[in-house]
Amino acid sequence: MKKKFWIASFSIAAISVLAGASAVFAANELPSVELETNQLQKVIRVSTNQEGADLLKGLQMEGMELDDAVDLILYRSRESQTEITVKDKNADKEKVAQMNLLIDRLQEAEYLERQIDLQKVDFTDPYWQDMKETTLSKEKEKQITSMLQEKKKVSATELVSFTVDDLYRYAEEQKLSFSRLLDQYADAIDDILDWDGFAKEEQKKAQDQKPQSLNGIGWEKAVALAQAKAPQAKVTDWDLDREHGKLVYEIELRDGKKEIEITIDALTGDILDAKQDWDDDLSDNNDRYDDDDDDDDDDDDDRYDDDDDDDDDR
Repeated sequence: MKKKFWIASFSIAAISVLAGASAVFAANELPSVELETNQLQKVIRVSTNQEGADLLKGLQMEGMELDDAVDLILYRSRESQTEITVKDKNADKEKVAQMNLLIDRLQEAEYLERQIDLQKVDFTDPYWQDMKETTLSKEKEKQITSMLQEKKKVSATELVSFTVDDLYRYAEEQKLSFSRLLDQYADAIDDILDWDGFAKEEQKKAQDQKPQSLNGIGWEKAVALAQAKAPQAKVTDWDLDREHGKLVYEIELRDGKKEIEITIDALTGDILDAKQDWDDDLSDNNDRYDDDDDDDDDDDDDRYDDDDDDDDDR
C-alpha cells in the first residue's frame, strides 16, 4: 500500500498543542487503511497495515457503501488519526484525488473539533496568534459564507478550496464560534460524501456515456454467474469496466494453479468471454477451461467453451 503520511494543515506544532508531544505520530505508527471501491460507491477490498488491522478488528467492510465505511473508520480513530486512502481504477482520477482530500479535511475538522471540546487547544499559542495576522481572501470568505447558507449546495471543489486555518480566520473576523464552523464544515463534507452526492456523479457520468440503465444484474449476480460457469473455482476479484462501449463485469477466479477470467454483460448477464492462464508445468491434457477445441478427447467437456459448437453440445 502506498503510504501518504497525513498531517492536518494546522501543522506539527499545532498538533503538539492539541494533545501534547505524544500525539505527534511517526509515519510507521499511524493506522493505515486503503479502501478500494467500485465507481466510488461500494467498498470491494480493504488493505491495512498492522495498526490499521487492529483498528478495524471485527469489521467486515467489503460491500459497504464508501461514506459509511469512512464514517466507521473515523469513529474508531476519533482519539487519534488514521491514514485513509481511497483507490478506484474505474473512477475519474481527479474525482478520486478530490475524494481523498475531502476525507482528509473531514478527519482534520472532526479531530480538531473534539480537541476544542476537550479544552486541549491553546489558542494563545503563537501558531493561532500568528494566524490572526493574516487576512482571509475575499474569494475564500465568499465560499465559507456560502457553506453557512443552509439552502445553498456547496460543491466538493469549493469545500477543498479552503482549510480549517481559513475557517479560524473567518471565525475571528466574523466573531463566530470556531468549533461551530468546524461542525458545519464536517457536515457539508458528509453531505458530499453521501451515496446520493459525490458517488452519484460517477454513476451519472457512466449513464451519460452509455444510454442504457446501470440498473443491470448487479455485481452479486455477476459473481454468481461466474461461479456457476466455473463451479470448482474460487472468486478472487471482480471489476466493473467498459469494453467497446459496453459495461461488463470482469470476474477473476482461481482453481488451484489456474487463473480464470470471465467477462459478463453488466446489463443482460450474458457471458461474453471466458479465458484462463495456468503454469507451464501443468499437464497439457488438463484443459477444462480451455476455450480452444484443440483436444479431440475432451470435446464433450465444454463447460467453459464459449464457442457455439452445436455438434459438441449435442
